[in-house]
Amino acid sequence: MAQDVHVTSKAIRATGTALVGIAKPDLQRIRDEVPETAVPFPSFGLIGIGFQVAHERVQDYAMQYLEAAGKRLDVFADKLNEVAQGWEQAESANTVQVR
Repeated sequence: MAQDVHVTSKAIRATGTALVGIAKPDLQRIRDEVPETAVPFPSFGLIGIGFQVAHERVQDYAMQYLEAAGKRLDVFADKLNEVAQGWEQAESANTVQVR
Protein backbone atom coordinates (compact mmCIF):
# COMPACT_ATOMS: atom_id res chain seq x y z
CA MET A 1 0.00 0.00 0.00
CA ALA A 2 1.42 3.35 -1.02
CA GLN A 3 1.95 6.13 1.48
CA ASP A 4 1.55 9.81 0.75
CA VAL A 5 4.87 11.58 0.91
CA HIS A 6 4.96 15.34 1.26
CA VAL A 7 8.21 17.19 0.63
CA THR A 8 8.67 20.77 1.74
CA SER A 9 11.42 23.28 1.21
CA LYS A 10 11.84 23.33 4.99
CA ALA A 11 12.54 19.57 5.01
CA ILE A 12 15.02 19.93 2.15
CA ARG A 13 16.92 22.66 4.02
CA ALA A 14 16.81 20.63 7.24
CA THR A 15 18.49 17.75 5.44
CA GLY A 16 21.37 20.02 4.39
CA THR A 17 21.64 21.45 7.89
CA ALA A 18 21.73 17.95 9.37
CA LEU A 19 24.48 16.88 6.98
CA VAL A 20 26.69 19.75 8.05
CA GLY A 21 25.63 19.84 11.69
CA ILE A 22 25.71 16.13 12.45
CA ALA A 23 27.88 14.30 9.94
CA LYS A 24 30.62 16.89 9.41
CA PRO A 25 31.73 17.08 13.07
CA ASP A 26 31.93 13.29 13.14
CA LEU A 27 34.11 13.30 10.03
CA GLN A 28 36.36 15.94 11.58
CA ARG A 29 36.63 13.99 14.83
CA ILE A 30 37.58 10.82 12.96
CA ARG A 31 40.12 12.76 10.87
CA ASP A 32 41.66 14.17 14.03
CA GLU A 33 41.96 10.65 15.47
CA VAL A 34 43.78 9.17 12.46
CA PRO A 35 47.25 10.21 13.72
CA GLU A 36 46.52 8.29 16.92
CA THR A 37 46.64 5.10 14.86
CA ALA A 38 50.41 5.50 14.52
CA VAL A 39 52.44 2.46 15.45
CA PRO A 40 55.28 3.59 17.73
CA PHE A 41 58.87 2.33 17.60
CA PRO A 42 59.79 -0.42 16.99
CA SER A 43 56.66 -0.25 14.86
CA PHE A 44 56.58 -3.22 12.54
CA GLY A 45 60.20 -4.14 13.23
CA LEU A 46 63.14 -4.09 10.85
CA ILE A 47 61.48 -6.43 8.42
CA GLY A 48 58.29 -4.39 8.49
CA ILE A 49 59.74 -1.06 7.31
CA GLY A 50 57.64 -1.34 4.15
CA PHE A 51 54.56 -1.91 6.29
CA GLN A 52 55.39 1.22 8.30
CA VAL A 53 55.67 3.30 5.13
CA ALA A 54 52.42 1.87 3.78
CA HIS A 55 50.68 2.51 7.10
CA GLU A 56 51.76 6.15 7.10
CA ARG A 57 50.56 6.56 3.52
CA VAL A 58 47.17 5.11 4.43
CA GLN A 59 46.97 7.55 7.36
CA ASP A 60 47.72 10.48 5.03
CA TYR A 61 45.19 9.24 2.49
CA ALA A 62 42.52 8.79 5.17
CA MET A 63 43.03 12.32 6.51
CA GLN A 64 42.84 13.81 3.01
CA TYR A 65 39.78 11.73 2.15
CA LEU A 66 37.95 12.71 5.34
CA GLU A 67 38.81 16.38 4.80
CA ALA A 68 37.46 16.21 1.25
CA ALA A 69 34.31 14.46 2.49
CA GLY A 70 33.68 17.32 4.94
CA LYS A 71 34.02 19.86 2.15
CA ARG A 72 31.67 17.81 -0.01
CA LEU A 73 29.05 17.90 2.75
CA ASP A 74 29.20 21.70 2.61
CA VAL A 75 28.60 21.53 -1.15
CA PHE A 76 25.65 19.15 -0.63
CA ALA A 77 24.13 21.55 1.90
CA ASP A 78 24.53 24.47 -0.53
CA LYS A 79 22.95 22.46 -3.34
CA LEU A 80 20.06 21.36 -1.13
CA ASN A 81 19.47 25.01 -0.26
CA GLU A 82 19.31 25.77 -3.99
CA VAL A 83 16.83 22.92 -4.44
CA ALA A 84 14.72 24.34 -1.60
CA GLN A 85 14.70 27.75 -3.30
CA GLY A 86 13.62 26.15 -6.57
CA TRP A 87 10.96 24.18 -4.70
CA GLU A 88 9.61 27.41 -3.17
CA GLN A 89 9.54 29.09 -6.58
CA ALA A 90 7.66 26.12 -8.06
CA GLU A 91 5.16 26.15 -5.19
CA SER A 92 4.66 29.88 -5.61
CA ALA A 93 4.23 29.58 -9.37
CA ASN A 94 1.64 26.83 -8.92
CA THR A 95 -0.41 28.67 -6.34
CA VAL A 96 -3.86 29.63 -7.52
CA GLN A 97 -4.21 33.37 -7.35
CA VAL A 98 -7.56 35.09 -7.29
CA ARG A 99 -7.72 38.45 -9.00
